[in-house]
Order: sequence, then C-alpha cells, then structure tokens
Amino acid sequence: MYRTLLEVDILSKAKLKMMLNSIASKWQVHPDEYLASKTMDDCKIHIPNLYMIIVNLAD
Repeated sequence: MYRTLLEVDILSKAKLKMMLNSIASKWQVHPDEYLASKTMDDCKIHIPNLYMIIVNLAD
C-alpha cells in the first residue's frame, strides 16, 4: 500500500476529470473521494502494478 499527498490549487471540474482520466479509465464518485479499481468493469489503471486508487478531496 502506498500513500501519496498531492497539494494543488483549486482545480476546475474539467481539469480534475482530465487528471483522473490520465490515471485510470473509470472512477466511482463518492462525496469526498474518487475510487478506481481493476475489479470494476472496464476499469484500466494506467500506472503499472497498482490495483486500486482512492483520491481523497480534502479541504
């Protein structure tokens, strides 16, 4: 398991979607996070050797 912290200024929804799509092809949207997993139908993670990614949207 790896944990990475990415601090960015406020992203527009279009830029956030573009960034997420560069990481994985499909995301589940939850109130404060995005989830991508190879066990989801048609989800391809573009980073080798990763099987699940959770992106927390912290204030």
